[in-house]
Amino acid sequence: MARNFKLNGTVEARFKQLEMILPRIMSHMSTKTYGIIPASIVTNYIKLAYSKDTLFNGAMFAGKIKKILFKLTAFDGDGRPSYLISIKSKNTESKFSFDTKKLNHIMEIDLEINDGDVLTITQENSNITLHDVYLSALISLNKGYDEVREFVTDELLETVENERI
Repeated sequence: MARNFKLNGTVEARFKQLEMILPRIMSHMSTKTYGIIPASIVTNYIKLAYSKDTLFNGAMFAGKIKKILFKLTAFDGDGRPSYLISIKSKNTESKFSFDTKKLNHIMEIDLEINDGDVLTITQENSNITLHDVYLSALISLNKGYDEVREFVTDELLETVENERI
């Protein structure tokens, strides 16, 4: 049953009352602590990109590639810029290709990757030159539940000790 309470007295007396009440309230709260590990961002920049030029090439940690952002300042030539996104693992290779005339384009991928998988992005159109190519990939890394729980609990305890809650 919830009770209303009122803090009385001077400021110091109110703080003493709070110091007595808060541990009682915290003892009734859940002992589970949850944390959210934010997605990581991988970026790359290329001044000029010609046909079959690699725009990005890198090994990835296990997780999920959620989105890839393509930003150009301009492109020269006939047609549309076309891109090939390739993810190579030990046994398989996944490929996605698309073309667009947009200078800013976000591609939703949602693809699971393993440790050591290689992400390669190339410009495929032989008649196009890309200027000032910016690439960013949004990647959610896999973390074991125990690692997340331990990290969050340690951070919470450190904060409590530092703040003297």
